Parts: sequence; structure tokens; C-alpha cells
Amino acid sequence: MANSMVGANNLHYLAKNRDCNVPILSNISFDVPKGGICLIKGASGSGKSTLLSCVSGLLKPSSGDVYLNGESLYKLNDKERSVLIRDNVGFVFQDFKLIPSMSVLDNICLPSLIKSNLKKDETYSNAEKLMSKLGLSTLANARPQMLSGGEQQRVSILRSILKEPTLLCCDEPTGNLDVSKSEDVKEMLHRLSNQFQVTLLIVSHDNIFNDIASQKLNLVDGRLDPS
Repeated sequence: MANSMVGANNLHYLAKNRDCNVPILSNISFDVPKGGICLIKGASGSGKSTLLSCVSGLLKPSSGDVYLNGESLYKLNDKERSVLIRDNVGFVFQDFKLIPSMSVLDNICLPSLIKSNLKKDETYSNAEKLMSKLGLSTLANARPQMLSGGEQQRVSILRSILKEPTLLCCDEPTGNLDVSKSEDVKEMLHRLSNQFQVTLLIVSHDNIFNDIASQKLNLVDGRLDPS
């Protein structure tokens, strides 16, 4: 699709279990348009996180392919795929993945310093401006362990957005949060998606994202449920 940001074509994933292969994903095909918010739902063990890992380039499928902005992920060699992911994909995890020994500001800037050709001072200036817009400036010098779960997740989202991804992959982003903090994270993701025109791919068992999703996929035993 010309307007597709990310898509899967006949995706299969088999996990090795002793002497046999166990199907985790079977015949998965879908497209998410640029700027869309796609919600992937399903019961525990249905293959949601495996699908997100395959689509984001973290886990090579057993067969099939994934397309990111028209580029075939798994026809690239490992180095080419790593560069494409580094430059285009951001990640938000359930457990935040913040570095405890670094300040909030340093955590936010680190991925952008790896990706960008910007000078360090410019990267930090951009981060401080974005933190100010989102009301997080007072946290700049704190360590992650001093923050609440909701604050840590907002910091992790900001870290991903600063490097200007075209696709943001969120794996259970509210899984460790209470209802109030979950609402804050949802509104932040929705706002940033609109502001930066980033496509969201959200894996969640939580119904909280239903009202912002432009597309919903339901996984049942590793297959897309057409209902």
C-alpha cells in the first residue's frame, strides 16, 4: 500500500521446543497507514508481543515479511536492518528500560545521540524544550528510581519521541500502572502521535486504548480473528 507505514505479509513464527516446532504466529497479514494508531489485542499467550517483536525488527519471523515505509525488513542484511530500525522505530516497554545511573535528561537524550548527527548541545536543548512543553522539566536531574511508575513511562515515551521515529511500538505501556496513570500515558501517546505524525503500534490487554485506536487487530492462538 502506498500509504502504508508498516505491514506484515503472510507472517509465520515457529518456536523450537525440544524436537518440535510450536506455531506462535500463523498467516498474519495487515497494513497500518501512516499516522494510524493500531491496537493489537488478545489473551495472554496469544502471540501479541511476538508479533510486535517481528513487526518492529527485533525478532526474525520463520517466514513471511514485514514492510516499513515500503522497505522490506527481512530482505535486508543484519546491518542494513539495524540501521533502518535505529533511524525509524521507537520503543516503549512495560518496564520502562530506563538506566538507573543516569539522570532523566540523560536517559531521554541517549538514543537520539546514537542516531542523530546533531551536536550534543543541540540534542539536549531539544530535549529540554520538549520536556517543558510536556510539564516534565522538574524531573530533568532526577534518577529514574526517584520517579513514580507513571512518570517513568512518560519519560520513556519522551525518550523515544525525541529521536523522531516514524513508527512507535508500545508493548503493554500501561501494564504496570494504575487507572489514573494509564489515562495520562494514553493521552500523552495520542497527543504526540498527532503532533509528530508518528504511527503507533500498541500491544495491550487494556481497553483503555480502544477510543484512540484507528485500527484494531485481535489475536486468537496466533491468528488474526476476522470478527
